Amino acid sequence: MKGTTLLTAIVLVVSTLAGSTIRDIETIESILEVNRLNWDVYERVTVQNGRVISLNLSSPSRYAKKMVFLPRDIGKLSHLRFLSLNNNDLVSLPKELFNLRELRTLEISNNNILALPRGIERLRHLQTLNLSNNGIHEVPTGLSKSKSLVRLRLNGNAIGNLPIDIGDVVTLKEIDLTGNQLSELPSSITRLSLKRFDIVDNALCGIKPRMDAWVKTHNDNYLRKQYCVIHYNDE
Repeated sequence: MKGTTLLTAIVLVVSTLAGSTIRDIETIESILEVNRLNWDVYERVTVQNGRVISLNLSSPSRYAKKMVFLPRDIGKLSHLRFLSLNNNDLVSLPKELFNLRELRTLEISNNNILALPRGIERLRHLQTLNLSNNGIHEVPTGLSKSKSLVRLRLNGNAIGNLPIDIGDVVTLKEIDLTGNQLSELPSSITRLSLKRFDIVDNALCGIKPRMDAWVKTHNDNYLRKQYCVIHYNDE
């Protein structure tokens, strides 16, 4: 009797896990269908404990067909830890993206996104955010409330200012702002202990003495290809 009960429990667990996997796969297939893409789903996912935890929806090549729309159903993949949407033609993102509370890595480089919806601070476990080579004009609202962010890549956008409280993201270790339109830096940035800080190809060409040592410690090439005098927007 005990053996039968145990077997029944195992069958129920396996059935539940299989059902969860199927639902996740169906969600991904619907996203691809909306974009008229015939990509092999099973080559683009990693499944763990019956749930999809990694999803690669990056376009495979420069000339391949690309995603142009990310449906709200992306928010149903609640166990995702890794999501890549690189090299597509996305111009916007649904707010349901921020329902992915387990997400550790979010890659959205080389698209046509101008802004992110509000709510990125809900991704409390997010460690890597890559928004490089889009058309973003400002750092996403709420990013300064991040509790886990380690790597922030915003190179190749049109950002003119950083949040005055960027220094509150004390977990940050890498920031890439190469190729933006920065004309000033908030002094709070000096509270960060960065291992990588790239700010070349902006509109900065000088720095106040009290911050000079900090910037040179993190990036001694910051003067390369700068176009105007540096300012500080909170003084």
